[in-house]
Amino acid sequence: MNAQKHRQLLEEFLSAGGNSRIAESLKIFSLQNYAKLKYEYKRLGAILPQETPKEPLKEESGNPKTEPPKRKVFNDLISDYPVELHPAYRRRWDLWMQACSLKMQLNKISETETESALEIQMKIYRCFLDFDQCQKVLKHYREHKRIMPLEAETNFEGMSELEIYKHRDNLRALITRRKQTINKMENSLPAPEDPEYKSRLHTLNLKREQLQEKENELMECEKFLNNGK
Repeated sequence: MNAQKHRQLLEEFLSAGGNSRIAESLKIFSLQNYAKLKYEYKRLGAILPQETPKEPLKEESGNPKTEPPKRKVFNDLISDYPVELHPAYRRRWDLWMQACSLKMQLNKISETETESALEIQMKIYRCFLDFDQCQKVLKHYREHKRIMPLEAETNFEGMSELEIYKHRDNLRALITRRKQTINKMENSLPAPEDPEYKSRLHTLNLKREQLQEKENELMECEKFLNNGK
């Protein structure tokens, strides 16, 4: 939505017999005011301009055209994966819905509530960090039929805060080096018809899976430092 659509909706609201005081209080465009105006407009029993039913399109033969299928959020199914990866599949969906919900909360916050907005933005950011890890694990299986590790094995409970910070910094440095190594291996991977292709791809995938272990560990480490937030 934008200011022009807001003005259009405001005019439609008044034309449909809407309360002029409500219109006056909501005349300045903002996401919050637009949402309130839509609510008040629907209370009148009117149909929003963009929701007006359309006549089905017809081909030259006179037959109605079929609408293209709606795009799915994800194109894979849980049955595409072994049971070991079902938690990652379900978690990916939960994280997506959580991020969508947080975005809707963010839309309702006024421009002056900067601290609340920043807090929600950080939650969305952490959601997508975790979401990307799930995507990576699922994609790895689809492409190579191999299972990446899903959980970190390190227990941080017995470590001091200083030890955890040092461990986090070491993990970051290690992950950077591992990514550089993997990038070189990917660039030097021979063509599939090469006799060495399968063995070198196997070694590359082992490196990717080892990297995933360290990334899982880093995420758990940072969650622990953030008190699980």
